[in-house]
Amino acid sequence: MPNDNEIILAVKRNCLFPTKAYYFTGFRISGQINYESIIEKNFLTLTHKSATQDKSLKQPIAYVAVYNTTEKKFFIYKRASENKDYGEKGLQGKLSLGFGGHMKPLDNQNGGGIKKSLIREIGEETGLSGMLRDIKLLGYVNDESNEVNRVHFGMLYVASTDSLVLSPKDPEVKRWELITLKEVQKINKDPRCNLETWSRIALEPLRKLL
Repeated sequence: MPNDNEIILAVKRNCLFPTKAYYFTGFRISGQINYESIIEKNFLTLTHKSATQDKSLKQPIAYVAVYNTTEKKFFIYKRASENKDYGEKGLQGKLSLGFGGHMKPLDNQNGGGIKKSLIREIGEETGLSGMLRDIKLLGYVNDESNEVNRVHFGMLYVASTDSLVLSPKDPEVKRWELITLKEVQKINKDPRCNLETWSRIALEPLRKLL
């Protein structure tokens, strides 16, 4: 999670959604519209605070679910609840299936910034003990239901690993475990569930993939 003055990349909403055909809420499968190309050709560089305060902008996030193919389980984790560890109050204490973060200027040098940011964030956040492979884009996530999600735009990826262990380097990750998708779906049906919105949206695309 960047601090207020950290430089990140963002894109104008009207570049991302130039017509009604481009706009959606929820999930859109990849292959219909190349939002990555739009982002990488039209990004702006500014502080995280400025990007968050400007509602005409979207902050792109590569959001990757990490799947252990041997155990047939995903890593799920709980986000930190304290401001000092994680400043995005709307997501504090939430369960998440997705790792990822904001794009930074270094990521987009010579192009390919979205996947580069994904790989960098995975390294910074998880400390996976094994290899990450078969990184695949499933589609896009856009949710306007709360203040946090309204200024972000997700690119949903899935990646395979032989790792059984996380060694989180980021204080944002407070607790983790390996869990089947059916177990996540069961958690999601519990009225006391604390699964973040993007992870809820990701459940059906991940189910179709498996």
